[in-house]
Amino acid sequence: MVPAFFSKAMILFNCDYSEGAHADILRRMAETNMEQTAGYGEDPYCDQARKLIAGLCGRTDLDIHFLIGGTQTNFTVIAAALRPHQCVLCADTGHINVHESEPLRLADTRFPPFLPRTGS
Repeated sequence: MVPAFFSKAMILFNCDYSEGAHADILRRMAETNMEQTAGYGEDPYCDQARKLIAGLCGRTDLDIHFLIGGTQTNFTVIAAALRPHQCVLCADTGHINVHESEPLRLADTRFPPFLPRTGS
């Protein structure tokens, strides 16, 4: 529950599951809800998105894949980017440490604990 002192205009970054989708996205999902597609990134919508992304990047040689959520994305990027002697730094209260660290630890990613400075 969001405390009353937060304005409705404030954007909270608790996690990517704390609110629904934008109204335009929900409308488009309703319009295409009964279409049967291959799914798993093998559908015409993902193909179109790949072409748009490649075009915006000015490249045609990109291998573009879509992941289903933030945890999977963090796992994939961190596993690909970090070398064995590197680690993820975040506050002990950080979302990635509190909610996503176990899958990353299974991939041998280290999270050295540290407390954030509170100004006191």
